[in-house]
Amino acid sequence: MISKNLSNILDSLGFTSSNNSSPKDSNMYSVYNGYLTTVSCNSNKVFVYFNFRFIESDENNLKKYNISNSVSSMMNKYDISDYSITSTGLRITSACNDESIAELLDECTSLLLGHNVRGAEYCSECGNKFGSRNPKKVTINSENYIMCEHCAVMAIEDSKKIDNEPVNEDSKGKAKGVIFSVLGGIIGFFLYVLAYTVIIPWIKELKLGDVRYIFCALGCVVAVLAYFGYRIFCKKIDTTAYVTISISSLIFAALGQLIGSVLGFIAEGGYRFSSLLNKHFWLVHLRNTIPEESAGEFINRSAEFYKLFGISMLFAAIGTAIFILTLKEKSKPKIKEINIETLKLS
Repeated sequence: MISKNLSNILDSLGFTSSNNSSPKDSNMYSVYNGYLTTVSCNSNKVFVYFNFRFIESDENNLKKYNISNSVSSMMNKYDISDYSITSTGLRITSACNDESIAELLDECTSLLLGHNVRGAEYCSECGNKFGSRNPKKVTINSENYIMCEHCAVMAIEDSKKIDNEPVNEDSKGKAKGVIFSVLGGIIGFFLYVLAYTVIIPWIKELKLGDVRYIFCALGCVVAVLAYFGYRIFCKKIDTTAYVTISISSLIFAALGQLIGSVLGFIAEGGYRFSSLLNKHFWLVHLRNTIPEESAGEFINRSAEFYKLFGISMLFAAIGTAIFILTLKEKSKPKIKEINIETLKLS
């Protein structure tokens, strides 16, 4: 957002707001000293862009080098934190005060003129000189480019192609994504085991109450680990990503809740881990094995398990749904803000 003070200074230099309205516009522009210049602000920093055209040649490469050295020597004077020069313009990021902007603009345009850099009389894309027709000002995001009518139309078409171009991902990258999503789920599974065999018994000893329902949130943690395991190694968003993350999250949350509950039961009762070979230690959680006449004397483990299992799966499903929706949003083609208007040169 351009401050009112800077807006007034730029206005006195002949700059215009991009939509010809208030000083709150994202940028202001002008054909300043022969170059289409854009000024924008963000977080107390001023971004200046001088649009021009460098035709690739040894002479122009030398000009680029000399201009770059000259801007580098200005860094302390104008508190320049970053700059770059390309075939279509010079970008400068500065934290100088508003009153120094005019001096910065004058020094930079004088530098460009001194090196005979082609300005607003030439298309910044094809480099051809404008004829009788007025040039077009093409605004892409917050930067302005001066182009001929043909290049302006091509700029729109090219921006669509670039934004909709799918991410190229080889089969190895996708395979790594699947493998590490599964590994993320396995890590989540062991978090369940750790919680039921170490953390929950320790909390019970402290008589802090039954915290098993709180640890059902590990289902969401499993979804997080499965998601990041896939995304770190595979950026492509397709059916494989949706299926892998969903299956890894739900399966390992289910296994973690089941095996964690069984191991916790064994640890709580002081049984040996070899008891896992006895099917009754599994059945006690999966179905009610207590005779009706003794129902009041024993805890119904299966009823407790299915409550905890349902909550864990709910957390895993919610976590998975959130990340899948995030993936769908990221997979949508991003359209650049691009506008074209005729620019009348005096």
